Amino acid sequence: MGCYSVPLRSLRPHWSRRYGVEFANIYRPVPWLALDADLAFSHGLYRDEPAGADYIANSIATVITAGATIALPRGFFGSLRTRYFGAQPIIEDKSVRAPSSITLNLRTGWRSREGELAVDVLSLLDRANPDIAYFYTSRLSGEPAGGVDDIHSHPAERRTVRLSDTRRF
Repeated sequence: MGCYSVPLRSLRPHWSRRYGVEFANIYRPVPWLALDADLAFSHGLYRDEPAGADYIANSIATVITAGATIALPRGFFGSLRTRYFGAQPIIEDKSVRAPSSITLNLRTGWRSREGELAVDVLSLLDRANPDIAYFYTSRLSGEPAGGVDDIHSHPAERRTVRLSDTRRF
């Protein structure tokens, strides 16, 4: 079974113009609880391409991360964190876009001066998010000789449970 691919863009350098705004926020309503949210909104275009064909592939315009962290008496702790990536163009005319994705992670455990014992649940919702996506022509055995234009993606990790034991000395 053979496969080949042809990128849509040449590898020549491009000048781009990017602008945006970021907000980093943290709030402690009580000493044992911290709430945080980081918001980033950006816009990037190639400067040397005609209008309508000047979007930067995989340039994410909206990124939001937020979480809640608790630190309880006797060393118990926990956090719940989410990350959102907005939809993004994956070719320069913006006619094909990668979908948005959201990931939720959980961490809980106990810590002391001697160490820490924790359980992490990564991708708590077990969503089938793409980690990154590309659009190009490829050909598998049995497909037309000219190939097929399609979205190719690398999947994000599925739900993972991790136990960690850290010792300090």
